[in-house]
Amino acid sequence: MEREKRASKYLGSVRFYRHLIVGMVLGGLLLSTGLAVFWGVENRQLKSAAPVSVEQEQALAPVQMVLPDGVAAGEEGIAYQTAHPTLYAEERDFAFAPDQEKTVYLTFDDGPTQRTGEILDVLDQYGVKATFFVVYRDDETSKELYREIVARGHTIGVHSASHDYRKVYQSVDSYLDDFDQMYQQIYEVAGVRPDLFRFPGGSVNAYNMDLYQEIIAEMLRRGFVYYDWNVGSGDTMRGATAATIADRVVGGMPEKRGIVLLHDSANKTQTVQALPQIIQRLQAQGYSFAPLDRTVRPCTFGYQSE
Repeated sequence: MEREKRASKYLGSVRFYRHLIVGMVLGGLLLSTGLAVFWGVENRQLKSAAPVSVEQEQALAPVQMVLPDGVAAGEEGIAYQTAHPTLYAEERDFAFAPDQEKTVYLTFDDGPTQRTGEILDVLDQYGVKATFFVVYRDDETSKELYREIVARGHTIGVHSASHDYRKVYQSVDSYLDDFDQMYQQIYEVAGVRPDLFRFPGGSVNAYNMDLYQEIIAEMLRRGFVYYDWNVGSGDTMRGATAATIADRVVGGMPEKRGIVLLHDSANKTQTVQALPQIIQRLQAQGYSFAPLDRTVRPCTFGYQSE
C-alpha cells in the first residue's frame, strides 16, 4: 500500500515530467507501464553556432509520441497544471512525418512590424511559405498583419506577449501567463489556435536555466510543439548586411534540412533585403521551402549537463 501511495505521488509530479523529457531527448524512456516514448531531437549546444551535422540528422528517425491525458495537480501541489484550463493544443499527439529532403524552413521572430508586409511580399514573389513566431501588439495595423500572415498561407505561432525575459522566466506560472496572452490574441484576431511556439531566447538560455526542463515538460503535457533552430542568420549582429546574412544562412545550411532563425523587426531592413538572395541561392542548390507544422520533427537545443 505504501508503494502504491508513493507511485501515485510520483505520477504527474514535476519530477515525473522531468524524467520523461530527459528520457525523450536521450533517445527514449521506458515507463513503468511499459510505454516506450521517444522524442526525436537534433541535439546542439545553445552556444554553438555550428549547424546539426548530416550524420546527426540521419540518425534521427520520424517518431510518434502520445502524451498521457491531462494530470490534475496532485498531492505535491503542482498548481500551474490547473492554471489556464483551456490552454491546450487541439491535437495532443506528436506524429512526425519523414523528413523532407533538402527542405528549408524560414522562421521570423518578433513581428508584426513595419517589415512584416515587406517580408510577405518577397515570400509571395518567390512562392515561398514560412513561419512567423509573433509577439503581442494590439494596434489595428498589427492585428491586420496577424490576419495577413494567415491569409497568405503561412504558419503563425506563439513567441511571447512581453518578450521580457526576466518577467517571462520568473516561474512556470509567469511563462504560462505570457504564453496564454499571446495565444488568445492570435485566436481572437486571426481565428486560429496556434499549436507551435518558440521560446524567447530559445528553449535553453541564460534566463531559464533553473526552469527550462519544467516549462518544456508542462508545454508538452499541454500538447504544444516548440522549435529552436539549426541555422542562424546573424541578422541581429552589429554590422550585419544583406550580404552577410545571406552568406551565413546559405553557408550554414545542412544538406538535409534547415530551420532558419530570422527576425521581423522594424530596424531589420537588411533581413528583408537578404531574403531574395537566400531564396535564389538555395533554390539553385536544389532546396525547397516549406512552413512548419506539427508534423515537422522539431529542432531543439540540447539539455545542459547538471
